[in-house]
Amino acid sequence: LECHQRRGGGATADPAAWLDCGRDRFEKATALSQLMLLLCRQGRFVEARNAAGTAVKLFPESALLWRMLISLSNADPEVIAAARNSCPSDSEIWLAEIATRSQKSEVRGQRSDSGDRRSEEEWFLGEISGAVDSRFFTPAALTRAGEYCFRRGMTRAAALAARDAVPSARGLVPAYILGIKCALLERNREGALDCAKSAVAGSLHPPSLFYR
Repeated sequence: LECHQRRGGGATADPAAWLDCGRDRFEKATALSQLMLLLCRQGRFVEARNAAGTAVKLFPESALLWRMLISLSNADPEVIAAARNSCPSDSEIWLAEIATRSQKSEVRGQRSDSGDRRSEEEWFLGEISGAVDSRFFTPAALTRAGEYCFRRGMTRAAALAARDAVPSARGLVPAYILGIKCALLERNREGALDCAKSAVAGSLHPPSLFYR
């Protein structure tokens, strides 16, 4: 409370003092997470990142702490890799790895080379296949990954994600939309029709697109 009232002034934002609040590594990591939030509120993002980095060392099993560190690290690939190793079943961290993979490729200029493009598509296909086999991730997570792959032109990976997400979507309309797009691309009229029917059933006010 004092840290908030004084806007982190003086020694109120000293990480050592916050660590002293905890009796074990879990409480210490929780205390640092609170400090991190207060520092972010003050726009002190470098200090917040350092606090988050210490927190994940104390409590590496916490996916939430890793997510905070990733956001404060500008989606640093090394941070994401460490987070994936510590929390392999967390969907948000997995999705962060999916998104940053293609961004790294664009920075290197790989997307202009057809060989590297094929290599990238194989990587995405392998990631989606591994996610499907692991059964770690929800239909919503697979839908988001599939939609991202579809927009990036990785259509085989997108179709694989859709095929797994749609049967267990249970009314998740975005999964059916992804299924429609992938089925149309594969000229699978029956599959697209089934997804459209499910999308209509799962929508409060179905758009006319689903009836075409």
